Parts: sequence; C-alpha cells; structure tokens
Amino acid sequence: MSSSNSIPFEPQVSEALKRAATKRGSGLTRVDRAALPLLAEAFQTNSVLPLARLLTQLWPRSERRNSLNRFHQLKRRFNNARVGVVLCSPSDNRDPEKKEVWFEADQSPLERVTSEVRSSPEPDKPFYDPALYYPTVQGRTQSPLLTFPDELTRFGENHLADSWAALSEPAKELLCTLSTRFMPIVQIYPQEADNPVRGFELLACGARGELYGALLKRCREYDLPLDLLDTFLLLVQVLSVLELRSRMPVSAKLPAFFSLNLSPPLLADGARLARAVISRFDKKQRELLLFELTEKIRQPQLEPLKLLLAEFEDLQVGLDDVNDHHLLTAAHLGQYACFTKLSHEYVQAVLRRMPEAPEEFLKALLIHALPRKPLVLEGIEDMALVLALFQDMRAKEAISEGVLVYAQGFGCVLDADWKPYLHIPPGMGWRGQFALPPSGWTSRADASEERASRGLWRHDAGEYFKTRGQGERQSTAPILDLIMAWANEPAVPIAYLLGETGSGKTFTTRMFVRSLREMGRAHGSRSRVPLYIDIREVPEAIARSGTLKEILRSGATHLRLPEEDWDHVLEALSAGRMLLVLDGIDEKAAHLAEKGAIQRFRRILHSAAVDAAKILIVSRHTVHPDEETMNREIRGDEIGGPPLDAGADARILEILPLPRQDFEPFLTHYLPAGDAAALSDQLAQVHDLADLGSRACLLRLLAERRHEVDRELRTRGKPGGAVLYETMVREWLARDEEKSILVSDIKTAVMEQLATEMWQAGLDSISPGDLRRNVISEVNRFYGGTPPIDPARTGLEDIRAAAFLTRDEEGACLFVHRSFQEFFLGRRLASGITQGDPDALEGPPLPREAIGFLASLVSRKTLLEVLTRDLTTGGSKRAARRRNAELIQQYLSAVES
Repeated sequence: MSSSNSIPFEPQVSEALKRAATKRGSGLTRVDRAALPLLAEAFQTNSVLPLARLLTQLWPRSERRNSLNRFHQLKRRFNNARVGVVLCSPSDNRDPEKKEVWFEADQSPLERVTSEVRSSPEPDKPFYDPALYYPTVQGRTQSPLLTFPDELTRFGENHLADSWAALSEPAKELLCTLSTRFMPIVQIYPQEADNPVRGFELLACGARGELYGALLKRCREYDLPLDLLDTFLLLVQVLSVLELRSRMPVSAKLPAFFSLNLSPPLLADGARLARAVISRFDKKQRELLLFELTEKIRQPQLEPLKLLLAEFEDLQVGLDDVNDHHLLTAAHLGQYACFTKLSHEYVQAVLRRMPEAPEEFLKALLIHALPRKPLVLEGIEDMALVLALFQDMRAKEAISEGVLVYAQGFGCVLDADWKPYLHIPPGMGWRGQFALPPSGWTSRADASEERASRGLWRHDAGEYFKTRGQGERQSTAPILDLIMAWANEPAVPIAYLLGETGSGKTFTTRMFVRSLREMGRAHGSRSRVPLYIDIREVPEAIARSGTLKEILRSGATHLRLPEEDWDHVLEALSAGRMLLVLDGIDEKAAHLAEKGAIQRFRRILHSAAVDAAKILIVSRHTVHPDEETMNREIRGDEIGGPPLDAGADARILEILPLPRQDFEPFLTHYLPAGDAAALSDQLAQVHDLADLGSRACLLRLLAERRHEVDRELRTRGKPGGAVLYETMVREWLARDEEKSILVSDIKTAVMEQLATEMWQAGLDSISPGDLRRNVISEVNRFYGGTPPIDPARTGLEDIRAAAFLTRDEEGACLFVHRSFQEFFLGRRLASGITQGDPDALEGPPLPREAIGFLASLVSRKTLLEVLTRDLTTGGSKRAARRRNAELIQQYLSAVES
C-alpha cells in the first residue's frame, strides 16, 4: 500500500466527509461522527499525514493504545460507509510514528478489474490495420419495424424539394428509415371487465429502435434540421395508422384514437410543415388522428394553430403534459382540446404520496381534467394499484359523475382485439411499446409481449445501396455497425458471428474490439471494456472440460491479475461492465474430438449470459448445428432463467459470400478500374475461383498480389489457374504463420498427400485416423524422424486448424472447397512427373479440373514426354496410367484448339 494514490482534500475528500456525517445507515457511531470535523481540519493542508500526529489531533487526551484502536474502528466503519473515498494506512506492525495516513478514491474490486482490463489491451496484430478495412460494404438485416422509404422520398422530393435537395445522403437515409412505436392507452375508470385499449400514442422510433433523443443526436451529426425530423416523423406516424387499420377487417369497428405530437416547429411559418403533411390525407383518414399539443407551445404558435384548425375543421387536439403548460396558453387551448394528459413525472410523484392521503392523490390528478373529457395518466406501471384506488374512491363516492380516466405506461397491455396486428420487436428490449411489422414479416420465434424473440441478422457483403424495401433494414455502414448495434441493445446477451473461411470474421472482430476501446477512451467507465480471447491459445484440456473462469484465464495471458480477481472478471461480465469476445472456436472445436465437447462449450457460455452480459462468439459455420438445432439449443432456459424472463437470448450474424456481380466494384478499392475488370474476368475463367473469390479476404489477397501474378503468368506463358491458386495458398499460409506451429511446407505436403489418397480411393473425405497418420508421416519425413514437436498432438491440431480443411457432421475431414482438393492433387501430380516418377499417373480417371491445374504447373514438353512414355508402354499394369495419359492429351488438344 502506497500513499502515491492519495487525493487532495478539495473537493472529493471534503464532500465525502460531509456525506458520511449525514448519511443514514452508514454504520458510523456518535464518536466516529464527532471525529469527522477534526479529520477534515487535519487534511485541509496536507493530503498525507503522519499517523501519530493525526491521533494526537483526533484524541489528544487518550492513551496511544486507545486512540490507535479508535482510529482502526473509525477507518473500518468509514470505509464500509461507501461515500466515495477510503481512509488508508499501512496494515503492518510498524510503530505509528513511522506510518502515514491518506485518502484514496474508493475503487471496488469490480472497478479495479475493469480498469486493469481496459489498461491492458491484448497484443495487436499488424495484419489488422484499419486502412485495410473495406468501409463501403453494405449490411442488410431483416427489420421488425415498418418503414415507408418510397413514400417519404416522394414526399421530400415533391413537397419539400429545396430542403430535401440540401440534405446529405446519411440525413436522407435517417429520415427514410424512421418508424414508430405504439403505446396503448387503456380505460381504467369507469372500469370495464377487460380494460380495453381506447387508443394509442405514437412515438418516434429509428430504424434500430432508437428513441427521440438518439435521433436528435444523429440529426446534429448530419446537419439535419429538427423541423424536418418532426415533419417526417408525423408523416410516418400517419402512414402507420392507416396501414394498421387497412390490415384489420372491415367488420372490426374498434373505438380507438391515435395521438401524435404536433410540436412547435411544425407550426412555424404559418404551420407550413404541419399543413404539408395533414393536407395529404382526406377527412375520413384524419378522423383516426388526435394531435397532442406539447407544453413547449407558446403564444406565437397559437395563431397559426387556430388557422390550421379553421382550415381542417375535423382536426382533434389534446393537451399533452398539461401540468407543465403555461397557464395562459393552457386556457386558450382548453377550448379546442378533447382530452388532457399528465406527464409521467407528475403522475409518479403523486403515486408516491398516494398511501398517505388517497383523497388528496385523487384531487391532485382530477384537477387537470376537462369536464366530461378523458384524462390520461402517463407512467402507469402498477395497474392493479391504480385500479384498486379508483374503485375504493368510487365506493366512497369521492369521484364526481362523468369522470373518465385512461392510463398509459408499461403496465398497459394489448387486449385480444389488437394482438394479431402489433408485436414487440425482437431484441429491442421494449416494455409496454409495440410496433407494426412490415407486410409478410414473421418473427423467427415467439414474439409474445413478455419475451422478444431471438433475431437472425445476415450481413451481405455485396449489398450496394439497393432499393430499400419495407421488409428489410438497410445499413449504410459495414457489418461493424451491426455488431455495435447488438452491443448497445438490451437483453440480448449472446451474438454469433459466423462466416466461411476468408469472409473476414477475425478482421471484423478485431476492428470491433478496437472501436470499443476507442469509445472507452472517449467515454471512460461508462462504456463496456472488451476482453478478447483467442480460443486457439486455450489448452485442449481446458477447452474440453474447463470452467469459463479457467478458459478466460488461460486465454488472456496478457492480463496480470491475481487468482482471486478472476472471479471479479466474471462478475464484471455479468454486470455488463465487460464485453467478452471469443474468436476461433471453429479451430479449437476441431481439437475437441470428444463427442459433444463443442455443445458443452456453448452451454458454458450461455450459462454465463445473464441479461446484462455480452458475449460475441466468432467461428465458421461448420462447428455449429443447423439453424433449427441452434435455435433450439439457445433457449432461454439455458441462460439461467425462465424463458419468459430471459429476453432475446442470441443474435446470429452471418457473413454471406460476395456475389459475383460485385467482384469488380470491390476490386476497384485496391486496383485501377481496368485492372479490376481484368482480374474479375480472369477469376470467372478459372475453375471454381469465382466461388472462392466470394470470400472477400481471399479476393483482396489476389488483388494485392495482382502485379506478381501478372509477372508470373508472362514468365510461364500458361493458363493462369494454378498461378492464382498458388498465390492464394501461399498468402493464406503466410497470414496464419504467426499462429501456426508447423511450417508452410509441411502443411502443403499434408494437403497434397490427402488429396492424392482421396483421389486414389475415390473419396470426398478422409477419416480422422487417416489424417493423423498422414500428419505424423509428413512431420517425421520433414524433420528426418526427429521432429521438435509431438506430431500426433501439436502437429495434428495445427493441421486441423488450417483454412483448407473442415469436418462434416460425422467428423470426417474434407477440403473446405473441392477446388482446393483438385489443386493440391494437380500439384502432387506435377511434382511426381517432373521428378520422373513412373507411377505418378497411377489411379482412377483424373478429374478434368485437376488436369487443368497440372497443365498450368508442368511445361508442355515435359508433359508430352510423360504422355509418350505411358501411351507406348503396354501391359495391363499400365492401363490406369495410359487412361490418364489419354485424358491429359485430350485436355491439351482441347486447349490448343
């Protein structure tokens, strides 16, 4: 313990001592409180004091032993009071004359661990350079919110042409993706049997469920005028109302109104903006609407409001938050209002006083009601309490005749008439708020009022500003933004980031972690701190049977935490202070030969995923079951709580392949337009390379090595398939070099041997035992029988984690893409032919694709010599070689022609 962490007296220590003196239940005794002013006086000039001097100032007449005991008791009780600072002194047995006393900022074990993780970022990798990140990849997700992009675009272009033209593209997109939230308004007095929904208030909502405050912040970022935001929100809300009623049967005559805010900006300039929206709808359509006049309306807006009401005689208005209205304005508006509303702050404050004087509570509410017109109480959460109160007051005849009271708040639910049409959007953590889903949209799981369903987000790397439909939410940012949206949404603790080899999973993950750390530097302790764990660094035994604590401790070796603090790491995760990123589960899963090991690993993670936790799991698809099984395995009851309380338990983000038509636009970020078009055409001509190119990472590798490839092609003067595949394999192995144990030559030899054996046996996969045998053989051959590693264990793990192999449902090993198998076979054949191996072509008929790779790896002269030798050699033993020689000759003839 050191006094170097001491803090000055003003203001933190001074304020803490004042809080301790007045705090109830602090545990401080009368004697302790009497010592606090003396303690304050002693530390006013010095932040560190000798203990002996302090004891004399606090208790000058006490013996040293008694005063020392009093100090230890004061220190213990003061520190337990949790007032923001702690009193510190050495805990050794030195003489008080040699000790010092000081104050430090109180830091809980949880804060200490979080601070340590934040200040000890995992080692960065040079490959993950933000400059390499492709920033214009579009993300598309199925949206549970109804939007009207086409209608809003036409409105902007036709009715607000000048203002619309001046907006930036992000600002236009923000407006076009606005949606709305429906909050039911329920009748509570006189009470009816089913407490029917009498109306809805429509509130602002962004494409990701953002509230109005978040939308205002984005408006400032995009220089979007706030009056335009209010205008487009009003239009979206009217369109939502009309869409809802159009989906209901004609026979459904439900007495409901829909209230919308008519804000002061809409009444400016003679109510120009309000008129632009309202005039688009006829009288019958406007009958459903009720416009709330906010407390921000003042005298200057009254005249345009009167003109608007005179022009549209059917308009209905009400007073929102009437308790906050200016008295003079409220008096003028009262003659037009058909209902009044009390703010949730006012209602909550009255409810807190209710048990003491129910009659006074009732009076404080009803004083704001208009005669025989509804009074709406916002902020009602305990519906049973309010209903009981009104019934009790009715029994006492304390309520005048004609009083009509409605409720709005989390305690209001939909009745059976409305449930078929509105839902709680999955993953948004809404309570008492509902949305109208897009046409044809169906939730992937139960989307009941109590529980938001899990969602499936698919990120398509090839979506370039395509036309936005009502059934999808378009993101103008990379997949990074989609993950960040999950990190910020409530009640969805787990996300899976899935993708094929080379799709950019790890790169995206690294960028996500980096972004979180940058946010932490900007916002301090208010943001989650990321803890990145590379599962490939976790020992096999721990990954197979260890606890989550053991997995984290073995994977985060860069953290220098004492043993007891690892429990606080789990606490920080559960408390929402930390976000856990687990990368490479697919590669570690390959090591877990024991059946069910990866399922157990997933269950460990889900058991830790309480509501506040956030865990991002990154892997290839192959280690996870099919989607139906996966959804079944991540039920709420596996997260440590009943399904109705668990919320949406997982978000699945799938990185989809890059479509063929988007190769060239993608490549233009790395190559001149002409070179990008040439490489795109070349990829289309090489067998299966276009399919592999759909992995954005592999496509970028080819683009970055374009000049080397061209030079090699000019030197060889042969078909370019093998050159491109060789480049891709070489760069991919180099990329993984620092996390590999085996050198690239061994990995290549193993792949060639596997491809050859599978060809000769006519198989598409190979057993784990055969893979093990091949790895041992190639490692021993490379090191002359004395390898520095255990090839049966470490070497096998390294091969299993290679990007060229995967596993099927039965556990057998196969190439992640058939063209890799054909390339490595062609490579082994080329090696055998150039070395004069007479049995190189011995085997079943060669696939045409493998022959193509062979023809681009071996010179024509050498091939012709081999073909002549094998075609002129007789005997049944040479039949297979002769057949393959003829196939090669036919291929060469076809290429020449």
